[in-house]
Amino acid sequence: MEFKELIEKRRSIRKFSERAVPREVVDRILHETLSAPSARNTRTTHLVVVDDPALVARMADMRDYGSAFMKGAPLAIVVLGDTTKSDLWRENAAISATILQLACVDEGLASCWVHIDGR
Repeated sequence: MEFKELIEKRRSIRKFSERAVPREVVDRILHETLSAPSARNTRTTHLVVVDDPALVARMADMRDYGSAFMKGAPLAIVVLGDTTKSDLWRENAAISATILQLACVDEGLASCWVHIDGR
């Protein structure tokens, strides 16, 4: 897929199919996301795949609004930033999250982001 087409196709989706995502597709998405640039090559971003429907449903209830649409999604990928490696961990995580969403589009998948600040 051409880059311009990839950008044009990316949309935030709030209604997901419960169809499982094949592990090889998830692995490709993770590999591409972890290749994202980071400030001073600090590599502060970590990813956690959550494919347990009960846990995804619990995650959907983590915020008072804006995350309920996650219920029923086949998986979630949590983007975490390591605060001990760089003061630019938020920026690194944001770049990785953007690459993650584009990688999903490239694989023919839908995505949406939910921000939860763990402070």
